[in-house]
Amino acid sequence: MTWDMLAMTWSMLTMTFDMLAITWNMLAITWNMLAMPWNILAMTWNMLAMTWNMLAMTWNMLAMTWNMLSMTWNMLAMTWNMLAMTG
Repeated sequence: MTWDMLAMTWSMLTMTFDMLAITWNMLAITWNMLAMPWNILAMTWNMLAMTWNMLAMTWNMLAMTWNMLSMTWNMLAMTWNMLAMTG
């Protein structure tokens, strides 16, 4: 009889612990579900920022290309002017 009562007590303790664990897990799931829309918003914002940065980098590369072409053209013009000055 005593062993039966000990076994029952142990079972009730483990069940209580299991219910606490289930409650904790349900709270964690709820918290994660509440966080999901914010995470989606953050990911969307980050994708927009990355797109903007890629556009900026593309624009900067175009500007650098234009500047190099401009410098090349200016060097050619200076060379032409120096040749013209030498007669």
